[in-house]
Amino acid sequence: VNTLGQELHSEFIEVMNEVWSSNQIRSAVLISSKPGCFIAGADLNMLTACTTPQEVTQISQEAQKMFEKVEKSTKPIVAAINGSCLGGGLELAISCQYRIATKDKKTVLGSPEVLLGILPGAGGTQRLPKMLDDL
Repeated sequence: VNTLGQELHSEFIEVMNEVWSSNQIRSAVLISSKPGCFIAGADLNMLTACTTPQEVTQISQEAQKMFEKVEKSTKPIVAAINGSCLGGGLELAISCQYRIATKDKKTVLGSPEVLLGILPGAGGTQRLPKMLDDL
């Protein structure tokens, strides 16, 4: 499955910087090539490897900055969701200007990390209620 970890973070920043800097690119669609999974959330191994609160805070702040750039993008960003869109995956999707999802039993959206005692750490606690208010 796709998870939000350091490798994906680096690749995502690189690709999005190319999108934002190119005059040839007018918009972007975020889509997974893995069947049945958009993004299943943060890499829990990355979080459990943290030994200090500062490390966890840094991970959260980096994700918040990345998603804020997506949210404030002058170019439309679309999340094309097929399959699991959970935790950080949902936070990424709601930071996009548009979302489209397949009507499939495997397509689920949610914040299951709260069941582990973890609050959404990439801005979802602010974006999700605002998005729902706008409906």
